[in-house]
Amino acid sequence: MNIIKEYILLPICYLIKNIILCFQGVSVYPGARIRHVTFEENIKVYNNTLLYNSNIGRHTYIQRNCTILNTSIGRYCSIAESVKMGLGKHPVSEYISTHPFCYGKNSIHWLSKSCPPPDSHTFEETKRIMIGHDVCLGANTVILDGVTVGNGAIIGAGSVVTKNIPPYAVAAGVPCKVLYYRFNDDTRNKLEKMKWWEKDYEELELILSEFKYPDSE
Repeated sequence: MNIIKEYILLPICYLIKNIILCFQGVSVYPGARIRHVTFEENIKVYNNTLLYNSNIGRHTYIQRNCTILNTSIGRYCSIAESVKMGLGKHPVSEYISTHPFCYGKNSIHWLSKSCPPPDSHTFEETKRIMIGHDVCLGANTVILDGVTVGNGAIIGAGSVVTKNIPPYAVAAGVPCKVLYYRFNDDTRNKLEKMKWWEKDYEELELILSEFKYPDSE
């Protein structure tokens, strides 16, 4: 029965789901797995990417081999391959052990049935990640739970993002740190007020000339 489920039923279910998404304007490439995800229109999800419990804004694309869990992603985002988000965390000093038997919601399954579970589960294993609009994430980036990446930010390849990244920052490293800002203060403030990602296509066509060299104005 497990063989039938894995090699026949699940592929058929994924195929049907992908066909439905296609009619909604979402392109899903072979091997991508999607569950409990809401999409806007014109989105691409490439091969072998896993999406779970997330929201994806329009015109965002997610390259192959990504794992994205418990994340809200804005519009017009560019996500390179092998990006990891929302993988959860282990306690450092809250418990003696980092193993989930002493804090996980399903901790009882790690122990004998006669062993009572902990009285309370105060440790937050997962916390939602917020990715703004027009964010660019380099290949092999890892973003830890609870982090917010601001609008227009760029994260260099291979970075481990442990703290919030401000809008329009260029950041990289392990741990990820802000290197500089894409634009000057006035331009950043203007773009945040402009919210071009909320405009319809006709409006964007009218202001497209303003997208080049915004600091020169």
